[in-house]
Amino acid sequence: MEYVPAKKLWKKNKPLAEFCFELAADQMEDEYDNSGYGWDDGDKQDEMRDKSTRYIIAMVEGKPVGFMQFGFTLQGDVLDQACGVPVLKIFNLNLEESVQRMGLGTRMVQIAEMVARNSGMSYVHALVTTENEAGHELFARKVKGYKPAEVADFCEVELEDEDELATFSLYAKCLDKRMLTVVKPEEGEGALGEDEKLVETIVSMIESGNLDGDSDEERVQEEPAEEVV
Repeated sequence: MEYVPAKKLWKKNKPLAEFCFELAADQMEDEYDNSGYGWDDGDKQDEMRDKSTRYIIAMVEGKPVGFMQFGFTLQGDVLDQACGVPVLKIFNLNLEESVQRMGLGTRMVQIAEMVARNSGMSYVHALVTTENEAGHELFARKVKGYKPAEVADFCEVELEDEDELATFSLYAKCLDKRMLTVVKPEEGEGALGEDEKLVETIVSMIESGNLDGDSDEERVQEEPAEEVV
């Protein structure tokens, strides 16, 4: 697993960025269209280029085989509303067919949860299209603690947003024990020792404000970048 902030990925590693986009497009374009939401290359690229998000890249023998994109926001961000408690939002999780159903997606979600806990987030959220059977199976059965949730539970839903929301299901996991009536120990917790260093690196970079993942020398030498329009 490798950690790459979105800004560094799209600015310094175009082949890897293109791999992520092409994998997402290959696996999600039909799902978006069939769900009624509709796929748009430009809109998806804008989402995947968002400088506030981060990527976990799954590697096998030095080659990328999948990725997870996540970011920190508020519950209401589902509808572009600045309200609610802090959440880690999983934007995309895509794996090549050759490495699916091997536990890799579950492991990536567990890493996201560890990052969220260490960063003081109250929830982990994931929006899954109605057509994404593998995504529903992952969050409903394979990873523990995720429940279908109504966006209206977290923010005000306008009538014009209802049709769009009908094309997605929101899965939410509460990490803040103060917000739970019953908290059960997580099955398998403690089995992710090999990923703890990765989590510590991510959290350390976030706390230091080094969201690009650059070394001190790189930040000194780097020329100001033009904004991507």
